[in-house]
Amino acid sequence: MREAIRKRVFIAVLLLAGAALCCMAAPLWSKWELFTHGSEYWFWMAVGLSFASFALGAPRSGAGAMVLAAYWGWAVIPYFKLAPDPGPALGEGMTALRVMHFNVLHINPEHQAVREFIAAQEPDVLIVQEYDAEWKKELAEVTERYPHATEHVMSGPGGMGVFSRFPLQGVGWSSRDDGWWPFVSCEIDVGGRPLRMVALHPPPPLRAGAARSRNAILREAGDAAGGGAPRIAVGDFNCTPWSPHFRDFCERSGLRDAALGRGLRRTWFPTALPFGIPIDHVLVSEEVAVRSYDTGPALGSDHRAVVVDLSF
Repeated sequence: MREAIRKRVFIAVLLLAGAALCCMAAPLWSKWELFTHGSEYWFWMAVGLSFASFALGAPRSGAGAMVLAAYWGWAVIPYFKLAPDPGPALGEGMTALRVMHFNVLHINPEHQAVREFIAAQEPDVLIVQEYDAEWKKELAEVTERYPHATEHVMSGPGGMGVFSRFPLQGVGWSSRDDGWWPFVSCEIDVGGRPLRMVALHPPPPLRAGAARSRNAILREAGDAAGGGAPRIAVGDFNCTPWSPHFRDFCERSGLRDAALGRGLRRTWFPTALPFGIPIDHVLVSEEVAVRSYDTGPALGSDHRAVVVDLSF
């Protein structure tokens, strides 16, 4: 019986090694990239298999599992620092800003719950994804409180609305595929202090063509978010922090993930799986301090809202 369990553990370690190889080859094929999104779960599985292997007297399997745990841990553990670096200290002359990003899901019927949550959070800047004509009507009671806005209303999941208590300047929309999946860049004048923002929602990489379109949008938006300061990028990236395309966005933009050191916030919960993954992100430049980073409750969407308090 013990030998049979050891064999099963050995096979599990081999399968995890295969998943690691797919992660390493992720830049080459979108199907392999899908393995990167489970990095948190691969890490915990590798840790568990390592303990199980040594307990069963299988040191080779245990050593292999430890190597795999180290591989994924290098990417996962920074999100669990006990003392996250908030950025520059909040001092005299710094400006506070609350930003909310929410992919509300265009077929979501829970309009009242979403309105109440947004009103309770009182964000200074609100970014709504999958913003169609119905959501425009249903959120009017909330969005009318924001004197500054820019909208790209579309049927289906391709729309976006940006609403701000502060003036939006230099607004520019970019899109591919006949207006679908746009991203917007603008400057928010926060009491005389400018903050550049890029908001985006590239398509989910479910097919090869959609993956290429997503990657192209991430490259274009990453370039748009680079240079100058302070600045932020906000959106449903349709990829986790372990995707090579997310890393490329960070390199192009020079921004850091605001969630680092604050735990993994699983914002997307597909109904077919019991586990969530983080694909909604806020990134900030080095001049921007992250004071808090939270996610909202389940409100009928397959996404959770992200609410971030910043200062700069």
